[in-house]
Amino acid sequence: MGNQSLLDVMKGNTPDEESRTVVIPFNNSVKKKEKNVIYYKFPVIGKDLHPILFDLISHKTPHGFESELHHIFLKLAKDNDWESTVDALKNLIIIVPGDDKTMFSCHLDTVHSTRGTNKIVITTGPNKQDTGFLRALNEDLTEYATLGGDDKAGAYVMYRMLEKKIPGHYYFHVGEEKGCVGSKSIAKLLPEHIKKFNRAIAFDRRETKDIITKQGGSDCCSKNFAKALAKELNKSILAPMAKFKPDPTGMYTDTYSYMHLIPECTNLSVGYYDNHGPSEKLDIYWLEHMFIPAVLAVNWSELPTEREAKEEKWGRSYRGYTTEEYGIYGNHFYYGHVPNSDDKDGMGNIKLEKVTEDTPYYDLPYVDFD
Repeated sequence: MGNQSLLDVMKGNTPDEESRTVVIPFNNSVKKKEKNVIYYKFPVIGKDLHPILFDLISHKTPHGFESELHHIFLKLAKDNDWESTVDALKNLIIIVPGDDKTMFSCHLDTVHSTRGTNKIVITTGPNKQDTGFLRALNEDLTEYATLGGDDKAGAYVMYRMLEKKIPGHYYFHVGEEKGCVGSKSIAKLLPEHIKKFNRAIAFDRRETKDIITKQGGSDCCSKNFAKALAKELNKSILAPMAKFKPDPTGMYTDTYSYMHLIPECTNLSVGYYDNHGPSEKLDIYWLEHMFIPAVLAVNWSELPTEREAKEEKWGRSYRGYTTEEYGIYGNHFYYGHVPNSDDKDGMGNIKLEKVTEDTPYYDLPYVDFD
């Protein structure tokens, strides 16, 4: 039954033995017991897996190659005559008219070190907990590889929102995995433009239940905003899946760059687990049948705005790590690089003389954070 759908698998219909392929998990020991063997199938595109999700997640896009995916979203913008812009750093912005107070955020870069394609499979058992996840395999299909659900899952959610013409400003950022390169640039160069938003919602959190209320130990949204959003999302989240709830353990994503400019900034779970390595998997059943319907039903413009947008200070420690271990510099958090010692705002050597709030995105200078 090679054409069996994912939905059939989720209902417990097991494929014929001859259609199952054995994969030894990440530890790769061929001496492991049968309980450690996981089965998979190659998805039927358009049946088991949405073509757009396949296009996004099968392409590895390390920082510098995010624009290779722009055509997927720009086609929707062109077909609907929506305003779209690509700035000098290759951040992509698409505006769906009707809500100028809401920003939706994701990032198109992954932690992969090289470009190329992923071999995508869906797990089919033998245990229920091993069923219905998207995984990536290496070239010879002998071990798992990094999937890139962080944050192709978020990009896919925003594609589906664009498809349904949900009003708002859609920001597809670059370089999040290199320290929020794209969002920091936008926040630095166009603060007055960003200040017009009341809320910024990132789709870039692991697992299936978090509405992030703190990033880096600092408040990023109000309790009432998080509670109101949880109430909206949970209308579509069915048992036995955990309900969305406020969570204060966020590290950082692109909306962290806007916390001093936008009152309500958060990050939502999008269904991936164990990101940044070969153990990564994506719960596509939850994503397709619960989360996306929930997101499409939210009245984003009616969410409360209570938090004051302001520069937040990092505490002396975060999750048991000192600020030195995490790479704190000034009021900013850094991942993978250290800013210039004379650069007190942590933004690199940016020439701002000729940049104004009216400068189009595509005319802005390139910002080098290395």
